[in-house]
Amino acid sequence: MTTVAEPSDAPARRRSTRGRRSGGHDPAERIRLPIRVRLEDGRVFSGRLPARKHRALQLGLLHSDSAALVELTPGTRPPGAKVDIDRRKHACHYLPGGAGARSGRWLELLLEHASRIVAGEYAHRRFDGTSREEAFVGVAPRTRPQGSKHAVDHTRFLWVDVDKPGELPALWGLLAERPCHLLVESAGSGGMHAYWRLAEPLPAMTIDPESGERVEWIKRANLRLIHRIGTGPDGRPSVADEMCAEQARVMRLLSVRDAITVGVLPACSFADASVTVRGGWR
Repeated sequence: MTTVAEPSDAPARRRSTRGRRSGGHDPAERIRLPIRVRLEDGRVFSGRLPARKHRALQLGLLHSDSAALVELTPGTRPPGAKVDIDRRKHACHYLPGGAGARSGRWLELLLEHASRIVAGEYAHRRFDGTSREEAFVGVAPRTRPQGSKHAVDHTRFLWVDVDKPGELPALWGLLAERPCHLLVESAGSGGMHAYWRLAEPLPAMTIDPESGERVEWIKRANLRLIHRIGTGPDGRPSVADEMCAEQARVMRLLSVRDAITVGVLPACSFADASVTVRGGWR
């Protein structure tokens, strides 16, 4: 198990102060979003919670068992253009996961970092006075502060991204057979991110002893899900984003426009999986 030191929060407080002086703010503190949570005992909560609570659930589920680093990095979305995730080489965007932190503040530190990102404190471009920054989280933990696939040793989750709302019926068909453990709805595109927790960590890569070829297991498993959701006449994925299969992929952290569904659900097809939503979520 790798144990990593937590960064001092003094620089973070200074950055936060600068952000407030420059007009930066994170509306996640005040906006309440729809949520549906299925607890371990079968009870279901359906209502609205602050966006910060949504982020805490998303980060907590993905990384409470991560012994290495969590990549939580900024991306800039210029008006009318695609998002530019261009600061993945910066070590300040890699923080300890729950199993590698030296204190119980790991989730709080991640939430504070996400707020600073969205408030524009790491922005290097502005559009009409606003930063247009979004936060993106790596699903798999990182063994070092680096955003490449070589920094990924394993994952505890598989994931897909269906960006077009018109394609969601194909995702619903898969979820009816293989329910996911976390579902994030994007109010921007109208699409969905789905995550399945695995009972055991899935290694990122091994070498086939007979052929000597490298087998990328995370990418292979994600592609299996992506193809299962839907393919075109040429056999290529036509519903879920094929580019999201790569093991070092970062997914957008829940914003103030999104919704989330999370719960203890039946096992996915890859392992006998379960997840517990711990107390303190409400």
